[in-house]
Amino acid sequence: ALLLKAAESVFKEKGFVATTADEIAIEAGVARSAMYRHFTNKSDLFRHALLVPFMDFIKEYTEAWQSQLAQPWDDEHLMETMVGLFYDSFETHRDTLLAIAAASSALDKQGTEELDNELEKFFATMFSISKKEIIRRGWMSLESLDLTIRLTLGSIAASIVLSASHAVAQAPT
Repeated sequence: ALLLKAAESVFKEKGFVATTADEIAIEAGVARSAMYRHFTNKSDLFRHALLVPFMDFIKEYTEAWQSQLAQPWDDEHLMETMVGLFYDSFETHRDTLLAIAAASSALDKQGTEELDNELEKFFATMFSISKKEIIRRGWMSLESLDLTIRLTLGSIAASIVLSASHAVAQAPT
């Protein structure tokens, strides 16, 4: 737990590339060897400290969707809730989003594969839930569902990232 908290803090502050194992160990107040007893490498620690907690959001999303299956919400309430959950989660994890985006090109092969696998599991879950709801409600063709989901989530993530950049740019010096 100490390593995960320290890694999250240091990765968010310095980024994946600039962060060293020694810095994480010092921040955690443990010996560097402790990190390697629990994590294969820096990419593995990054995944557990930032990506996995961010992806845990999918549980909350699934629970919200399942809560309305017996007595379906009206279309507007359903979409407000589901898009709102994404927006709130992305806003809460803004620094994590930025750290993941910055690290994606610097991860080793295993780290890149793990990142891709986590994201694909996330999108597969979104696709499954959306497909069931679209069929149940008769909203649209399933033909472009995957692209629609990716564009919607990308738009939400971009609005969060850009709003953060805008706030920094507008801050008084």
